Amino acid sequence: DPARDRSEAAMLMRDPTTGQPGIVPGIQISVFNERRADGTYGFEGGDSNYWMPGKQVELTLVPIKGGRLSIEPESRAFSIVNEFQSGVFEIDDNRVLISLEDAQEMLRLGEGRLYDQTGKIDPETGAPLEIGTSPARATSIYLRASENVTPEQVRIAASTAYDRFWSDNAQREDRSVKPPFPSRVTVMTWEQQLSSIIAPVQKERELMRILFSIVYIVCAGLVLSIFWAIVHEKTRDIGILRAIGASRPGILGIFLIYGLVIGLLGSMVGVGLGWLVVTNINAIHDGLGEPAPIWLTISTFVIAATLLAFSIHAALKGSILRWLLGLIGCLVIGVVGSAMALHRGFLLWDPSVYYFNEVPSQMDWFTALLTMGGAVLFSVIGAAIPAARAADTDPVKALRYE
Repeated sequence: DPARDRSEAAMLMRDPTTGQPGIVPGIQISVFNERRADGTYGFEGGDSNYWMPGKQVELTLVPIKGGRLSIEPESRAFSIVNEFQSGVFEIDDNRVLISLEDAQEMLRLGEGRLYDQTGKIDPETGAPLEIGTSPARATSIYLRASENVTPEQVRIAASTAYDRFWSDNAQREDRSVKPPFPSRVTVMTWEQQLSSIIAPVQKERELMRILFSIVYIVCAGLVLSIFWAIVHEKTRDIGILRAIGASRPGILGIFLIYGLVIGLLGSMVGVGLGWLVVTNINAIHDGLGEPAPIWLTISTFVIAATLLAFSIHAALKGSILRWLLGLIGCLVIGVVGSAMALHRGFLLWDPSVYYFNEVPSQMDWFTALLTMGGAVLFSVIGAAIPAARAADTDPVKALRYE
């Protein structure tokens, strides 16, 4: 029952002992709520008398009068009945919640009487003639959509609903106050309302796409170099295939499919690793904020010592390659172990700086698949030039010295 829900909500916004109107401030507003590095809050001050719920505050608002701000502010005492945490630092630091009825009354937006402006007098009372009632108002209304409903769909539905409301009520004679014309009512999505914040983020995303494009070109160059070397080394084999009847398109297709497979495998592994990191980013962040486990540090040093022993054994046997590989592995693992031994935890995502308490961990599959497609495409492009060179191989010249 909507009426019952509104009644229960109004009761929650009242002090149960005094009946005084209640207020719910953001958790960051109290100077005694200390925000820790991990984004949680702890009470500081050492005295329970500083606990905000149960105390009283005075809220001052500037009423709206005649379409302009009044010069006489309205102040009222409120009992703090609770605190809220939205997860967005700016909201928790600057917002308080009170009941709609109290806000309308303090801002003079509640229901009121309308009087004739031409000077007519009520003959019975001698007061100005009452001609109707002005309905209660609100400066803005926020709509929350259901799951799988886009902000644009909500905006269109809200605009359509108001247009229908206006057409049904604008011409009614029993309406003392006509609803505003639709062109004077602004309906925006949350993205449009926060465009000043979202626009720079979108530009950064475009910059990342440009950087990825540069990476694509570099990867295409690497694939080209590797395939060029493969074609050079396999000239004899290509000549044999051409000599026994393989066509130029067939040779071309072999190397293009090879490049396609490499691009697919590499991009799939990359997307899989990216998904693992993104979905576990908060656990990884929490792990970096704590000292490394002792068992892991000891295991790292044991591996480094094993590689050192392997390198010494290879040197005694006269194997330079195994000696060098063992030495490099020992140095790398040893540096990692030393860093883990000295690691005492550090904070990458500071909730006091960013808007959110947690690192965003939602996978953008459209961008991921787009990046994957670009990687596959440039892998094939990189393999195309060596593939064309292989297809143009003359079997006589390739087998001249065989």
